[in-house]
Amino acid sequence: MSRQKGTKPAGLYIHIPFCQSKCGYCSFVMTTRGRGDDQLRLSLLEAIELELIHQLNRYGISQNLQTLYIGGGTPSQLSAAEIDFLFHIIKKHLPSTQWQEITFECNPEDISKRPEIINQLNKHEVSRLSVGIQSMSPKGLSVLDRLAHREQINELTKWLPKEFSGSLSYDFILAWPEQDLAELLKYDIAFLESNQCQHISSYLLNIEEKTKIYHSLKKGRIESCSEDISTSIWLKWQSCLKELDYEHYEISNFCKKGHFSLHNTLTWRGFEYLGVGPGAVSQIGNVRWSNSGRLSYYMDKLKAKKSPVQSAEYLTTEIQWQEALMLGLRHREGLSMPDYHHKHNLNISKILSQDFQELCAKGFLSICQENVKFTEEGWLFFDDIITDLMLKLENSKIM
Repeated sequence: MSRQKGTKPAGLYIHIPFCQSKCGYCSFVMTTRGRGDDQLRLSLLEAIELELIHQLNRYGISQNLQTLYIGGGTPSQLSAAEIDFLFHIIKKHLPSTQWQEITFECNPEDISKRPEIINQLNKHEVSRLSVGIQSMSPKGLSVLDRLAHREQINELTKWLPKEFSGSLSYDFILAWPEQDLAELLKYDIAFLESNQCQHISSYLLNIEEKTKIYHSLKKGRIESCSEDISTSIWLKWQSCLKELDYEHYEISNFCKKGHFSLHNTLTWRGFEYLGVGPGAVSQIGNVRWSNSGRLSYYMDKLKAKKSPVQSAEYLTTEIQWQEALMLGLRHREGLSMPDYHHKHNLNISKILSQDFQELCAKGFLSICQENVKFTEEGWLFFDDIITDLMLKLENSKIM
């Protein structure tokens, strides 16, 4: 598959699955096998290089890559020398790439224990550091099974802005079991008032099966956050961040002016992305695939010069218009109905006219100059509303 130089932008994602321990809410591809195992971590980086070479040669996407996102897992589990080696791999095979954005994920405790990591990130011109804070509440840190403690996070976030040359993004999880408004205001909001950063990602906790929190709830050890409290927490969070001059530019993301995540925005806008590493997902053209999340399987396949892909799907016309509707409405800019009609040959302004009117009357949507978007309150009910809208579109195609 060939690409013309200078055509549509694309992003590169590299997944580092290593973690010190598994958090109570985690359902991501991760492993604790890398702890103290230098050879295993090196072997993974070598496998990542093999996959990167194969993917770049196969898809000819090198000239399109504009953003680099190194996530996990926890990339900050790598040593400074291993981070240096990872960037050596990237620069070796993408020597002329002018990255518009490089993001690196980390956990507070890793940076506190190995502050020299920041020197390596500065050296390799990392422009965004995504810090997994998740909660500043002692109870929240305990429920979520986080290793960092409040004092450690506070010390780090005082030090980081002085030492890291790029912008900072802090991750938070809201509406965890037994959280209430008082906890939110006392810890998380108070923290942000005195520790400003350029970007904030925040998610209402989605409890997945096979996680520790799921089993604790099933056994009655903790109580889930009620829908009413969850709603009040989210609305207060939105209003407080607005007062702190953050723009709510995507359903789960807030930023200071000009500091939105370019990598994620490209994905939300339907541009191509290449994923490398265990469990990584790629989408090139009308095909999306994901690698096996099993570390040994992934490395063994690449060592044998075979593909580590576990599953793949062809993005049918129906899948494309469904995802374009969902992703477009996740973003503050919303969805241009004429553009959608032109690209997907579906007149949603006509098909969903009654639905849009009803949602506008409820205060969940707004429409201005044929551009439809969610309101702050509407985003609370995003999943249910989007499901209904996609079903209505699907039925209209059948009829």
